Amino acid sequence: MSSTSTSIPRSYPFAIANAFTRDPFGGNPATVIFLDPSNTLTQEERLKFSNGLNQPMVVFLTPTPTSANKPGVVSFEVQYFTSDCEIELCGHGTIAATKIILDSATNSPGFGQGTQFPAFCSPETHAIEYTTAKGVVISSRKVVMDEEDWFEIVLPAGKLKKLTDEEGGRVVGILARAMGKEPRVKYIGMGEPPLQHYLLIVLEETENLEQLKFVDIKALEATGFQVHVVTTDSTSGKFSEDYITRMFAPAAGVDEDHVCGSANCTMGPYWAAQKGITELKVRQVSERGGKLRVGVYGDVIKLRGQVRVTSVGQLFL
Repeated sequence: MSSTSTSIPRSYPFAIANAFTRDPFGGNPATVIFLDPSNTLTQEERLKFSNGLNQPMVVFLTPTPTSANKPGVVSFEVQYFTSDCEIELCGHGTIAATKIILDSATNSPGFGQGTQFPAFCSPETHAIEYTTAKGVVISSRKVVMDEEDWFEIVLPAGKLKKLTDEEGGRVVGILARAMGKEPRVKYIGMGEPPLQHYLLIVLEETENLEQLKFVDIKALEATGFQVHVVTTDSTSGKFSEDYITRMFAPAAGVDEDHVCGSANCTMGPYWAAQKGITELKVRQVSERGGKLRVGVYGDVIKLRGQVRVTSVGQLFL
C-alpha cells in the first residue's frame, strides 16, 4: 500500500469592495487581502495573486503592534499592487480597506447577513494607521456626513509646479494625439515630490470631460509621467460637485482609473485655491463613476468616500 502526503494549502481572508460609491456596480473596486506575519507571501506571490485577480487594485495588509498610548487604534503594514506592478499609494484601496477592517469587528453592515469574516479590530476601534512600503503613515477613520457613513484618510497635500512653455507645449501635443483633437488647456502642472510622477491637466469646461473620447490613451506614456489627472470646473449645473475629473495611467497598466483618490492630492489644493474654499465635492466621470469629498487643510488633505462591500472569502495557495 502506498501513502500519499498532501500539504494543507495556505489560506488568506479577503474582501472586495467598491470605493467612492454605494452602488454595487459603481466606484472603484479593490481586493483587500489579510496576511499573517507567520504566514506571509513573497513579493513574487503577491504580484501573481494581483495578476490573477485582475482587479484595479489589490491591497495586502499585515497587522502590526500598536503603541499602548494609542487606545482605539489598530495598525497595519500595507502594500498596493495593480495587475502589473507594485505602486506606492492607492487612495481608493486604503478607503476600501478601512471599511472592511471596521466592519469586521461586528461582521456588519458591510458583509451582509450571516457572513463569517475574521475580526481585525474591536468595536472600540476608531482609527487605523497604515504604514506603506516607503514608511509613509496614513491615518484613517469613519466619519458621519449628511447622516451617512463615510471613510476618511489623511494624505499629504501635493504642491504643483507649472510646466515651462516648452515642456507644456510638448505635453499638449501628446495630449492632442491621445484625444484625436487639439485640447483647450487652462493649466498644466507637475507634482512636486513625493508626487513627481503626477501630471495635472486642467481643461476648459467646454471640453465636456464626461463625454470626451480618448482615441489613443497609450500615447500618454510619452509624457514621461505615470499618472495623468485631467479635470475641469463644474459650473454648468449638470453636476452639483465643485469639480469633475478623470485619470489615466497607461504606464502603470491602468488605461483609465474608475475613481482615483490620490489624484486629489494635486487637484484638491488647486481647486481650493481657485475657488477660495476648503471643503470640496468631487465627481469622477469615468464609466463607473464615483463621488468624493475633499478637505484641504494646509499641508494635508482629508479624502472621504463611501464604500460598498461586494464579496468576501478565502484565497488558497
